[in-house]
Amino acid sequence: MAPRGLNKDRRALLQRLAPDERALFAALRPQITPDILEIIAAADYGTEYEAHLARLKQLFEEENFHDHLAWQPREVLELAGWAPANYTGDGQPITGHRGTRIQAFATLCLLRAYGYPANHHDLMGMNQQLAILLDCLDELDAGLTQESVRFIAWLTLRLPDHDDETGFYLFALAALLLEESERRNDDLDHLLSWAKEAEAEIHANWGGGVGNHPQTWLLRTTHFTIGGKRWVRRAKRLRRHLDRLPPGETRKKLSWVTDGLTRDMMY
Repeated sequence: MAPRGLNKDRRALLQRLAPDERALFAALRPQITPDILEIIAAADYGTEYEAHLARLKQLFEEENFHDHLAWQPREVLELAGWAPANYTGDGQPITGHRGTRIQAFATLCLLRAYGYPANHHDLMGMNQQLAILLDCLDELDAGLTQESVRFIAWLTLRLPDHDDETGFYLFALAALLLEESERRNDDLDHLLSWAKEAEAEIHANWGGGVGNHPQTWLLRTTHFTIGGKRWVRRAKRLRRHLDRLPPGETRKKLSWVTDGLTRDMMY
């Protein structure tokens, strides 16, 4: 179990980011009220509500993440992560910060479960959940950049070697480091280099671009691109950091990846 392209120096890089499975979950947990768990449990039109709710309560208490994530509650976590709706009431979409907290908890649970081998084959296209989670954390404006870095560093270290989406996790880490007030430019440079290398290897293995965006950096390496517009928006936002970086290779790499991810995209 190791992410694509991991070596001794890159493992040390991720270790410098203080990987932590619990940091982000613990910070978000106080915002998850019992009614949020109930809404998630009912996300499949109320089907098997009690079974889903019981399992969600276990996850809320941080039990059994290392076990296989069964249909209860995987199905409702996936549904609520995409588009929360209140099937405990009128079935209408839930918007605002309440909906954002639902999506954040659902996607975080799925990503944390993906950090364990028992779930490496049932959970796929997790770049989409990562994109949703990052957007939710931005909307909540809870100041969880450091906790997010630590969690994603932990998850990156635990990616299966068959995962073709390594570049997304590395790009996410680079994006978060750029948002920090005290930037670690050496770490940023190495993350961007690794992301470029991992993406190029996967692209070559496919024999060319795949999916809906075969010409777009990162998105051309996966069929799971529903979250594509989220990644493109993040890349556009990162471009404003270019002038804040000193001239040199790191600035060139950031320009290259943001150009590549926004090329030919209408988002």
